[in-house]
Amino acid sequence: MRLILLTALCFPLYAHAIGEAELETFASINDAPALGCAEVKTSSAAVSATTCARGKAIAKNITSTRPFILNPVNFSDAEKLKLPEQTKAINALEAALASAYAYDLSAKGVGWHGRQSQQRIIWQDPRVQAVLRDPAMSKVILHRAKTNAEKNLGDGNTLSSLLLYGLATNSFSYLTTASPNWANAPAVPSVSWTHLSDMKVPLLSEVPLEVSSAYLAQVTASCQGFEQALLSVYGAPSGTSQLDEAVQQTSTAQLVEGIFDVFSTLTDVQIGPLVSGAAGNSTEYLRMNGQSLEVMNSFHQLLAANGGDYGKTLGYGFVSHALDAKHLAAAMFGIQKGEALYRNVTTTTAQDNLKALIKKAVAGELGEPANSLMKTRLEQVFILITDKASALGLTKPGVMAKLSTTRRQTY
Repeated sequence: MRLILLTALCFPLYAHAIGEAELETFASINDAPALGCAEVKTSSAAVSATTCARGKAIAKNITSTRPFILNPVNFSDAEKLKLPEQTKAINALEAALASAYAYDLSAKGVGWHGRQSQQRIIWQDPRVQAVLRDPAMSKVILHRAKTNAEKNLGDGNTLSSLLLYGLATNSFSYLTTASPNWANAPAVPSVSWTHLSDMKVPLLSEVPLEVSSAYLAQVTASCQGFEQALLSVYGAPSGTSQLDEAVQQTSTAQLVEGIFDVFSTLTDVQIGPLVSGAAGNSTEYLRMNGQSLEVMNSFHQLLAANGGDYGKTLGYGFVSHALDAKHLAAAMFGIQKGEALYRNVTTTTAQDNLKALIKKAVAGELGEPANSLMKTRLEQVFILITDKASALGLTKPGVMAKLSTTRRQTY
């Protein structure tokens, strides 16, 4: 039987972009099921902030130690028969990733991207997604990590470390729906970026990441395959479902009201632990709010340039960065406090744009997948607040109770 091209078979939407010559390096063994090419059903639902919660909990446990304490991976007799060809396929994948992302995954590249951006690059790669969809292939990745057989993809990064760290330290929804390219502003003729200061970066032509229903189905299947492999090797984690289930079942309106309700009790000092990060001064609340405002100041222009398509507009890396969990939390706290100006942002346009975006999300007026995508961003903020509850002087049960609030916040 003719060799099957793994990515072209599992991801026909992406085959044209990858190139047939490159796909040949992923030529697989003779039966498609061995590489997890089962049907992916298209769904209109977005990837939730709680997708793969059990896999995330396992990844957190694994990455909490240095070096990782990895369990041995056991294979059945039937799996052992396929192991040589599957190992060959993973070898080819690692070589292709190391070549394609030589700069991005290098020591120089991390300064441009940051570790989380590198993790998003790998999780969003269609070749990686195709492999992860098969739990058997994911087990081979875990086995290679345990036996120190992985290729260095650059600066000590390995396929397993980027997958595990990515899942452990990010919401899976953010990993797969936020563009890695945030260090450039999109070069769109009708959009002015003259007000940028903290976020002043080079302009670059960019095709926004379109989070289509087909793409969402594919990335969800990839995480589920990887999660299944983790569960088979490490067993089910405990205590991961209560918050996840509550947030997933909450409406966009309840999330917005709950977030603003929490923020109404906090001061500028208290908000610090929620939005601060490893980058130091640039992640202080006022700067995080200001960075979001600088991007949102031109959001209406960017939206108009994309024909009013919110999905495309939210797909730009610059916009993804301005609406990640910590930036969106800072910007929503800024709305709560009425802090709408920052450096070259001298009018309330930016904050008005964000308010309008949130209102339309609550009303379900953004269209799909943008409605679901904004709900996911808000889920990420609420989960961040819950995770940081003690640092904010709050309790997790107290934060969770905010989801049942009935008052309508004015914003």
